[in-house]
Amino acid sequence: MGEAAQGSARVGAWNGSGGWQRASGYNKRARVEAAIGRWKQVIGDGLRSRIDERRVTEVNVAFNVLNRMLELGRPSYVRIV
Repeated sequence: MGEAAQGSARVGAWNGSGGWQRASGYNKRARVEAAIGRWKQVIGDGLRSRIDERRVTEVNVAFNVLNRMLELGRPSYVRIV
């Protein structure tokens, strides 16, 4: 089997319902990039505090704010029987 055929066989194994995304870790990277983008959009690019203990507090507050915003924006479903 030639190199081109082997390459297409590997690509063929990735086809179908997001197989290549699972194989390459694409989904995990996309979620991390989205989280960083949300952080920068809402909180800002850098920390404002100069002292390490205050930076830890600032990061904890920011995480709590983002988590609360995500909770408020997430729909809650109720099953009706």
